[in-house]
Amino acid sequence: MEKAGVRNVIFFLFPSLVLLAFVFGVPLLNLIYYSLATWEGINPTLPLGPHNYIALAKDLQALESLIRTLIIGGVTIPVTVIISVVVAHFLYERVFGWQFYLVVFFIPVILPVVVIGVIFTRFYMPNGLLNHILRFIGFGRFATAWLSNLKTVLPSIIIAAIWWEVAFATILFYSRMMNVNPSLYEAARIDGATEGQLVYHVTLPQLRGVIQLYVVLATIYYLNQSFTYIFVMTHGGPGWATCTIDFFIYLNAFKYVRLGIASALSLLVSVVLVFIVHIYLSMSKGEEIQ
Repeated sequence: MEKAGVRNVIFFLFPSLVLLAFVFGVPLLNLIYYSLATWEGINPTLPLGPHNYIALAKDLQALESLIRTLIIGGVTIPVTVIISVVVAHFLYERVFGWQFYLVVFFIPVILPVVVIGVIFTRFYMPNGLLNHILRFIGFGRFATAWLSNLKTVLPSIIIAAIWWEVAFATILFYSRMMNVNPSLYEAARIDGATEGQLVYHVTLPQLRGVIQLYVVLATIYYLNQSFTYIFVMTHGGPGWATCTIDFFIYLNAFKYVRLGIASALSLLVSVVLVFIVHIYLSMSKGEEIQ
């Protein structure tokens, strides 16, 4: 590009760049400043230093919150990918009633996460639908207060998250499969491939790029936005059993008024998310996601 063209591009982009720098740059600089200060909601106090980060390194609850977050994401994401790939494959194959199933799988996508949390909270109540079903089919001994039991509360939240994630991922994968050449499946069937072999050897490779994209988006979500499920369904309880990293930030900022600690932890999470996005961009470099 000629120098005159470069100058024109800079001239037209300059207002947008200034706006972006103001909208994102100023809060980021404030976050860095507050993470280095002692801030309890009135005025940040000096001197600046890494004391908030040192306190986090010694905080066992912060480590436990991170582990819970990794458990939720580490279980939810792989299970969601497996289920969604299989469902998208059979939707693409036009199984009987596929249009009805497509509508059913789309319904959770349009529901706010708050609504989903409320629905599953009612579902898991001691007198809720799940326990009624268990008693009706003769498994009443397994009925429990699912969100108050330390052994069942985390799996219960994971199941609720998977229910929504499968809907979103299925629509995403199915949209990608609309561009897959049907001759690939025809050739594989002529060679005697079973449905399982079709899923593994044809569908899965075709979805590789969009699966990578989904995994990155879901990882960002569970590190940064699983707060809604926790706040609506358990509020971090019972005890600390469901306190995730983002909910831990919320507690420090708005309940314990340790805003310096919350700022430091928010900055660390942001750095991790940038690193994850960088890895994804490096992996997908040169690949075209249609």
